[in-house]
Amino acid sequence: MFTRITRIVSIAAATAFGAVGLVVLPAGALVGWGMLGLAAGVSAWLAVTGFPAVRERLAAAGSAASAVTIGVVTGLGALGAGVAIGGLVAVAGGMAAASLLVVAATAWAVWRFRPRPAPSAPPAAPVVVEEPSEASGGPGVTGVTDLSTAELCLAWRRSYGELLRAPDEPARRRVVRSRRAYLDELERRDREGFARWLGSGARAGGDPQRYLAAGG
Repeated sequence: MFTRITRIVSIAAATAFGAVGLVVLPAGALVGWGMLGLAAGVSAWLAVTGFPAVRERLAAAGSAASAVTIGVVTGLGALGAGVAIGGLVAVAGGMAAASLLVVAATAWAVWRFRPRPAPSAPPAAPVVVEEPSEASGGPGVTGVTDLSTAELCLAWRRSYGELLRAPDEPARRRVVRSRRAYLDELERRDREGFARWLGSGARAGGDPQRYLAAGG
């Protein structure tokens, strides 16, 4: 709750100071911040497209945003931050603005790196077994029906990272078959919840569990 209130207050303050900055900053300063935002956006785009580790971390977090989207958001964020800082300096003065920024950065660092209780061990990754399927004439996936709904959702999310890391086409096809089996089983258990998830803009690495009926 505290985090949500802090986020709302921060966004409101940034918006207000940004509006002031747009009015009081000279055109040259705005162009400069625009160039900085462009550089930040391009750097973020290059990081996502050029480093597989970055894509894997985003996939593990359930993000399916494209590299272009991430670059645009980063660039606009840098531009907005610069204009907001300019507005803050215009309202509070240079020293006061610097002091406020230092206090805000320190508070964020204390909150971000505060000691946290050790998380409970995550459930073991569900194991599925491939075996010949007479109906399809190729390998099928068994063991899916024995998983709980929570385990199925976990397997679905983890399989996206496995898909990105697949070393060759056969491995990629195996992961795709497993992902298809997870989706088929989730739809069989709760068609309405499955449809709600799809209608919400289901992401390739997203979590459908909150849209599904409890249990399973």
